[in-house]
Amino acid sequence: MNIKSLVIKNIIHPHRLKRLASMLRYIYKFQTNGNSILIENIESMTDCRMASKGYANTIVIANGGGIRGMSVTFTGNNGTLLIGKDVCINARNSSRVAILISDNQTVEIGDGCLFSDGILMCTTDFHQVIDRETGQRTNNDASIRIGENCWIGRRVSIGKGVSIAANSVVGSNSVVTKTFEEPNVLIAGNPAQIKKRNIDWRY
Repeated sequence: MNIKSLVIKNIIHPHRLKRLASMLRYIYKFQTNGNSILIENIESMTDCRMASKGYANTIVIANGGGIRGMSVTFTGNNGTLLIGKDVCINARNSSRVAILISDNQTVEIGDGCLFSDGILMCTTDFHQVIDRETGQRTNNDASIRIGENCWIGRRVSIGKGVSIAANSVVGSNSVVTKTFEEPNVLIAGNPAQIKKRNIDWRY
């Protein structure tokens, strides 16, 4: 798919076309060194950036929703980003949704999730914390999983190894450092804790 065909098909506004062209350059640069990307509908994306410092990293984005202002950086090799169907990321250039993925780790976002802006998801602490007696690292990297139909509020930080169960809400400015296996919960605070159970939310 090229930019000209998109313009003819949908009569894209010039400002939208400029942002799309910029994003396509990021995609082109990403697909080097064995990195690969599959986007079912690029027209649903705006102002997104993809970068890799390593090899054999993979991005898969399903159709639907609408993704704006997402920034993805792979800091190592063999990382994976999986975004399900009808995911909506609603961020702006000055306050992006930043996803950082380290060696051999995965960030998975389930179908129907809603993300506000200023969100950070990171599978690593970057610097190593070493036990002086054993010489072993104590803060290993770990993957992140967001279940289906979750709503993540503004300026939320989601750390390595976190899993959030389906139909949950994470309140604004929360710092999530552990797994929440119970679905349909409201999570908030620093560190985040369950504030309400048996909830649903509407978009």
